[in-house]
Amino acid sequence: MAIYEELTELLTNCGLPIDAAEAHGLVSGLACATQEGDVAEMLQGAFSQYGLDSLEGQTIIGHLVSLRQQTHELLEEAMGEFVLLLPDENDEELDRQTDVLAGWCRGFLYGLVEGGIIDLGNLPGDAGEIVKDLLEISEMVPGNELDNEGQERALTELVEYVRTGVQLIYEEMQPANSAKQPKLIH
Repeated sequence: MAIYEELTELLTNCGLPIDAAEAHGLVSGLACATQEGDVAEMLQGAFSQYGLDSLEGQTIIGHLVSLRQQTHELLEEAMGEFVLLLPDENDEELDRQTDVLAGWCRGFLYGLVEGGIIDLGNLPGDAGEIVKDLLEISEMVPGNELDNEGQERALTELVEYVRTGVQLIYEEMQPANSAKQPKLIH
């Protein structure tokens, strides 16, 4: 079973109304927004209404903390290795892929807010414009006038735009994040 399916199953078993893509969006938003703080506590807060105090709930929080750390490391490397956690495109219909991408973007925006970004439109550099685009993508509904091949191409381009946009948001947030951290003098 692929990581997307495994994580979605864990989330479902805990009674969380999100799939692995939306969860990955959430932890990616947290990775962009925060450099410090207790990520497990932030995730507990994000899911407080679902009572994740059980062992299973704590296990999923642990998985998400690890996923956030891995995501942070990939974004930090800036080598183009960061990818969105989405289901295998061969396993899903185009409409479902569109829904999942929209969910990933919703999770990402929520992660920024949970990470302490109060005004999403007031981010440094191009980050604010990209966030506006992600908001539009998060509200996207399946179906349009394109044929299947055109839809596949458009979806592939959107996924790549989101991926590179998130990388840019991360990079542009670093000056703001590093300002919170003390400078080391050698």
